[in-house]
Amino acid sequence: MSAATEVQVQGGIRTGDARGGSATGGTGGSAQVVTNVFVESGYDIHELVNAYNFAKIRDVSSDDYLHVDLAPSYGGLSKESIKLLDSNLKVMIAGTVRMIKKIPPSQRKWKTIEQAFTENNLVESSGEPVHRKNMLLKKEVHAFKMSGAADVKLWFHNLVNDSDVLAATPISIEELAEIVAWSGATFTDIGTAIYKAEKHEKKIMDIGILRFPDSIHPYFKVYHISLKAWSYSSRVVAVQSDNNGIEGEFYSRIFKPRKEILAKMNPEVIQKAVSEAESMFDD
Repeated sequence: MSAATEVQVQGGIRTGDARGGSATGGTGGSAQVVTNVFVESGYDIHELVNAYNFAKIRDVSSDDYLHVDLAPSYGGLSKESIKLLDSNLKVMIAGTVRMIKKIPPSQRKWKTIEQAFTENNLVESSGEPVHRKNMLLKKEVHAFKMSGAADVKLWFHNLVNDSDVLAATPISIEELAEIVAWSGATFTDIGTAIYKAEKHEKKIMDIGILRFPDSIHPYFKVYHISLKAWSYSSRVVAVQSDNNGIEGEFYSRIFKPRKEILAKMNPEVIQKAVSEAESMFDD
C-alpha cells in the first residue's frame, strides 16, 4: 500500500488518506482475524483519525466529514499480551468476534454492537452508560482564531473525560479550532437586510468505536463521538451579531465477562474460544 492510499469507509461520506497496512492500536499488533469483521478496511480508529484530511471540511460546497460507523481500538493488546489475559477475557473476545460476524456488514454500527452486547449472555454491562452533550460558544468569529485552541482542548477533554478514549482518537485540537473559526467566518455575512437571522451547521466527525480488552482495561467498551461546528448570525438595522461554536456528544458503555455463565461452560468449548482469541493476531 502506498504512503497515501484512498480508503473508502463504508456506510457514510468519507474517504481519507490511510497510511500503513494492517490495523494497529497503540502498542498493539495487527489483528488479522478481527479486522475482517469491521467495515473500515481493517484500520483501527487511531489510524483513521490520523489519516483523515480535515481540510476537506472547509469546503463549503461539500458535506464531507469524518464518519466511521464502527472501527476497532486495541489499546495495549498484541500477539504477546493477549496470551497473558485470563480465560474469561479470551472467551469474551472470541464470543464477541463471532457475534459481530453474525451481523450483516451494512448493519455493523456502534449502536448495533451495543444492542448485541445486551443480548449476549457471555457479557454484562458494567455500571451505567456515560452520555454527555456540551457546547462551546464564542460571541465573535475571531475569538476562535485568537485563543480557540486552548478553550477547545479543555472543552473536548471535559466532554470525553476518558484518557483511554482521548489516546485512541488523536484529534488535532488546533484543526478543530480552525474549523470552527472558518465555519463562523464563512457563514456570518448576512448582507444588508434590516432584520435577518441565519443558523448554519457543519458536521466535523461522527465515529463509533469498539475498544478491545487488554491487561489494563479488562472489558469491552463501545463508544461514540460526534462533533459539529455551527454559527448563528442576526442583524437588526445596521448592527450584526455573530455567534459561533462547536457542539459535541459523547457516549460510552462498558461490558465485562459474565463470570457465573462462563464458569458453567464446557472446558472444551472454553479451550476452543481461548485458542481463537490467542490466534487473532496471527499473520
